[in-house]
Amino acid sequence: MRILSWYIARTFLKYWILCVFALLAFIVVANLLGNLDNIFTGWNQFVKYLTELVRSMPGVLDILFPMTVLLATVLTFTQLGRTSELIAMRSAGMGTLGQIAPVLAIAACISFLDYANQNYLHPILSGQQKDNPEQSQHQWLTKDNQLIYLGQVSPEAGEVSQARIMHWEKRPFRIRRLENIERISRNSDGPWLLSGLSSREFVENSWVLKRSNEENRTAESFPNLFLPLERDSHHMPFFELSNRIRQLESQDRRTNMYMVSWYQKMAALCAPLVLVFFGAPLSQAHHRKGRASGELMVSILGGLLFLIATEIMLTLGRGGFLAPFVATWSVNLAFLAMSGVLFMRVR
Repeated sequence: MRILSWYIARTFLKYWILCVFALLAFIVVANLLGNLDNIFTGWNQFVKYLTELVRSMPGVLDILFPMTVLLATVLTFTQLGRTSELIAMRSAGMGTLGQIAPVLAIAACISFLDYANQNYLHPILSGQQKDNPEQSQHQWLTKDNQLIYLGQVSPEAGEVSQARIMHWEKRPFRIRRLENIERISRNSDGPWLLSGLSSREFVENSWVLKRSNEENRTAESFPNLFLPLERDSHHMPFFELSNRIRQLESQDRRTNMYMVSWYQKMAALCAPLVLVFFGAPLSQAHHRKGRASGELMVSILGGLLFLIATEIMLTLGRGGFLAPFVATWSVNLAFLAMSGVLFMRVR
């Protein structure tokens, strides 16, 4: 049995490495073709492109790891099913769980690799380990009944660019106003100056579009955006994040977004294992119906569904619309339930 387990593990690892490098190559080539005019205008531009490419790799890998695990699982068991090796293994006494166990072991190692990539490699390459970074991208804030997205914050310049604000009301629960803002600035403790403002407001069962070049808002209408910035909670190691949550709770401050990141780290560790349970019966059910040539497309669609559903639920959790546990674990549990249905079908 040990020889068969090593054989399954090697087959899965081979396909996983192939999937990772294939998808990375596709992304790099697509990015290169889209920036040819800028990259080769000078040596500085080329070096800048390579630097940005290296810095973006941890974020890309963070997205690709779950999909590549699913792809490799489907390809592994499809290949073993086509050559009737799965049947031979069952005849030798290796059941379904015994066949999946080696893949689960490799997927567990991939989970910890993803954890190290997300919480250690990404902050190092992106420069987030600085005590007071000059800029921070893609921040989400909440204030009263507002969900605020900040494209880029520059504390030294006292400016925010590409901001979006969603105003919502509870009774009835609905979006009341959506605002897109090109630039937000503020001098000392004065009012906020909004430039390039366009808003869509829900009035009498229809959306009304309004535009304004400049608009002043009171200091209390926004949270203080230019405090010394800390590391993104999504990229904090588990125990550091736990200490930060306890510190915020002792100060009676909001911890919703930190709790979402805390639960997400555990859910992310389990995601590759869930996708192995989902991919193994999926490949066998697909192969039995005589459409084995489509296993790659099915696994890609399944991986995309997993990624999109995860991002939607996390966004709702960060906005306070869902409890942190529900926002982070619901997709894993849904795919685990579908795995159970697929296992019942292939028996």
